[in-house]
Amino acid sequence: MPHPKIYDLGHSRISLMDNGIVKLVCGDDVVYDIKEIRENLKCIAEIGKGKRLPVMNVGGKYTLVTKEGREFVAKAEYSRKMISAEGYVMRSTAQKMIAGFYMRINKPKMPTRFFTNEEGAIKWLKKFLPDQI
Repeated sequence: MPHPKIYDLGHSRISLMDNGIVKLVCGDDVVYDIKEIRENLKCIAEIGKGKRLPVMNVGGKYTLVTKEGREFVAKAEYSRKMISAEGYVMRSTAQKMIAGFYMRINKPKMPTRFFTNEEGAIKWLKKFLPDQI
């Protein structure tokens, strides 16, 4: 059964862009914990159908991730089989501060970068498409 064009989970909207990158748009005023992250990963796995794809995470207004959520994502134990790299588009000063903290403290195990716009994220993520790696 083909996957729908957009998965709407309430807290996230996830879709496969024409360029092969998965776009995950975070909801406004959402605090992500392991539960929401697992739900996102399930959709990404369905979209990828066994392929490792790059993911562009676009922060919503006032989107945050709990300490446990950041640790879970950084370990990448559940996501390595489906995600080749993650690019995060930050929308607020608070998100940028947490991003710096995440990189220094959590040290993600997969290629990860932060951007202020989608264009920069897409350019970098294209390097991690299945036919590029």
